[in-house]
Amino acid sequence: MSANCKYCKMRLTSQNDICSPCSILEFPHTGMTSSQFPNELDLEKSNLMLSGTRGLSDYHKFAELTRFVTEDQLPYGFRSKRGPKAHWRASDVQIWREMAESIDTFGEAGRGHYNLPDGSILTVDENRDYIDGEPLPNRLPLLDIATWLGNENRAWPFRDWKFFLRALSCASTYVRAISSWPRFFETSSWPGIDSPTTGQNITETLPTPFMELVSMYCEVEEMDERSIGFIARGNPRAMEDIGGNASRLWMEKIEEGGNWMVDLYRQRASPRLIVHSRSLHLVVLKGGRPSMVKVPVEPKFWKALVSMMLEPIGSIGSNLMRDVFWTWHPEECGWELNKSERRAVELLIEIVEGLGSDSSLSPVKCGSHGQGLFVRGRSGLCYVIFGISDRSKFGVWAIPDVEDREAAIADGIFVCIDPLENSSLPPGDIAIQYLLTLRDDISSSERISTLELIFDCIDHVTVDKEEDGVDAWWSAVCELYEFGGEHPYDNYEDDEDDEEDGEWPPEEGAGVDDPTLDERFREWLEEHMETLAQEGGAE
Repeated sequence: MSANCKYCKMRLTSQNDICSPCSILEFPHTGMTSSQFPNELDLEKSNLMLSGTRGLSDYHKFAELTRFVTEDQLPYGFRSKRGPKAHWRASDVQIWREMAESIDTFGEAGRGHYNLPDGSILTVDENRDYIDGEPLPNRLPLLDIATWLGNENRAWPFRDWKFFLRALSCASTYVRAISSWPRFFETSSWPGIDSPTTGQNITETLPTPFMELVSMYCEVEEMDERSIGFIARGNPRAMEDIGGNASRLWMEKIEEGGNWMVDLYRQRASPRLIVHSRSLHLVVLKGGRPSMVKVPVEPKFWKALVSMMLEPIGSIGSNLMRDVFWTWHPEECGWELNKSERRAVELLIEIVEGLGSDSSLSPVKCGSHGQGLFVRGRSGLCYVIFGISDRSKFGVWAIPDVEDREAAIADGIFVCIDPLENSSLPPGDIAIQYLLTLRDDISSSERISTLELIFDCIDHVTVDKEEDGVDAWWSAVCELYEFGGEHPYDNYEDDEDDEEDGEWPPEEGAGVDDPTLDERFREWLEEHMETLAQEGGAE
């Protein structure tokens, strides 16, 4: 049975839906990891939900998307206010109407302080919004909010305006403009949880919307160096006080224990609610590329969308917000490569095909890293190239032979390669460098310290490959590599240089000092680049 690659559309000879070149370029081309893509069943569910709205307006789609979110599933502050409501003064109505006019005319609200129906004060500054003097993580869709509050009959859709606007700011992402959607998803996505263990404080990652909201209701010292997620997780009472599905599901996760934090940390979530031009938008796929759909100014829609964004990855609401990106338009479900991306993939495919049995268009399963591209070096060693969450580089595992390529992570040696520092080359060109560098691994070892160390270990290993078998031989090579090329039972004194050369995995920055490709491949590559340039202008 055969299928077509979902990106380059090339006919495949296996049941895979992606070729090996596209598998390693999936993250650079989309900015998303495997956990951000739905499976076939999830796509069917999302399509089925929206099937009754095909051919209808976006309003009807939002109505169907949020129809199953009931009042008792919402956080407490999102729910409708019961009993008598404070009077929304005509002077405040006029001020908010003037704000809407200002944004329509100038693209931004005037700096100042604005009353909210619950008595809170919204402050609009040059670069940030505040509520009661406390900064919000993202700027608010003020044009929509002004449209709301410019109508005296629509002032109380929420029980707690301050709480809802805080949650909205946590669940949405503010952008002025998006020049590259892949780079936007790469930099704006967040892990399923801030840390893989309860005691580990990781400050470099973006917090989940829920944890960021909880942290706003925790006491934090001015010089506190703990991450937002760490602070929130240390306050279960504050988590419980949020209420609704989001609070319940997160509390269940915490009570569950086990390895749930590790699993959740490995996953990532993409932004779905975007504030652009001071209006709230949902990001969806259109014409094979991301686009923005304006969310109608309707309380029920906003409550449900923000509530689902607060849920942990793997929940019904979170999955639905992930999947609707792919199914908003019925003819979609597939990301399309642009012209330059397609040309780079085609060139990479041509090189792989030219290597015959020394490489393959069928992707290699590569554990949690997804899928990869294998290539046999001139030394006889094989390598598996896989995509990582960095557009400028790839991961590499060295394995003893082709038969071991499915167990690259379990049985392989991680090879750290930096083709270029601060590389601005397109990801497809970088992938070609990796492929050709590893193909000519003997020559490449002269400028790549990690490859040099592997070959040095092979030369000095005491186990015979032919007599003792490949497994025993390679195990000995791996052990020697782990100790920096020095036998673990030898008596030796480390010096600083030995420590740097023998780190496992190798220290970042130990890689290709000279990105120049081998001359035999350079001539071949230039010929094809000239051809591509004549056809349409290759970068």
